[in-house]
Amino acid sequence: MRIGQQAPEFALPDRTGTVRTLSELRGDGRAAVFFYLTAGLPVCVAEVGRFRDAGEEFDRRGTARIGISMDPLVRTQAFADVMEPGFPLLTDADGAVAAEYDVKRGRFAMAPVRRQTFLIDADGTVLHIVVGELRAVAHVEETLAFLRTLSG
Repeated sequence: MRIGQQAPEFALPDRTGTVRTLSELRGDGRAAVFFYLTAGLPVCVAEVGRFRDAGEEFDRRGTARIGISMDPLVRTQAFADVMEPGFPLLTDADGAVAAEYDVKRGRFAMAPVRRQTFLIDADGTVLHIVVGELRAVAHVEETLAFLRTLSG
């Protein structure tokens, strides 16, 4: 996946089992779609927590937040119950969406996905990508910094 490409549409279950799509969640605005490694891992708790805590600024900038992992639904439910993120955490249990976004790792990798955040414009175009395995909280900061350049 590269900047300027169309982001693949997806349909994945949220914590309630309701299937949600990228276009529905993005609405008429932008979306920050981030892939996190697994529920409960301390660095993922920090990442989801920072996306949660920055919600007001994302909202002001017309940007939905969407977290995706390859965890089973029951694990996503428990994680969302604990974190109370205020945005959807989606389950990509078979990794099909992760593969479309080119973040899925090989079968024997230590982590199922590469940590990446995709900022997607209202027309579905990828505007910005943040990459970094250990810099989970920086994903939020870098995404917001880029959004600030767009909105002044």
